Amino acid sequence: MENMGQSARHIVSRVMAAALAASVCLTLSVSCRKGNIEPPTMPDEIDNVLLIYMAGKANGLARDMRKNIEDFCDGYVPEGFSRNILLTYEELTGSTGPTRSYLVRIYRHNGKTVRDTVVTYPVTSIGASRETLEDVLNETRRRFPGKGYGLLI
Repeated sequence: MENMGQSARHIVSRVMAAALAASVCLTLSVSCRKGNIEPPTMPDEIDNVLLIYMAGKANGLARDMRKNIEDFCDGYVPEGFSRNILLTYEELTGSTGPTRSYLVRIYRHNGKTVRDTVVTYPVTSIGASRETLEDVLNETRRRFPGKGYGLLI
């Protein structure tokens, strides 16, 4: 009889421990929602803007260019509220046909690298053309008026 009482107490304590663990997990999952993270605000003034301009098609370079951008971002990415802005123009595809290209702002926020698309260019844009380069540079200056600019092509 005495063993039955200890066994019942053991079962009750295990059920209570499981209930406590479940309530802790539920509380943590509700309080750590990703959607509650506010995006960073743009700084009032911009010091420097670095634009990495990459255009590669089915010539085998697109994959290498994408890797170059990833490697660069492993070394330096400004915080979202920083007065320094990092942008990439990307027309990187394995296709020889028309493709969209993008102007992307890259920054760190809450310990993660964020890629925000600033402009999506139509498939009629050709990254290797003077007109597209001029459009991208003008859009960069318009959206990110800085004291200084850098360009990597």
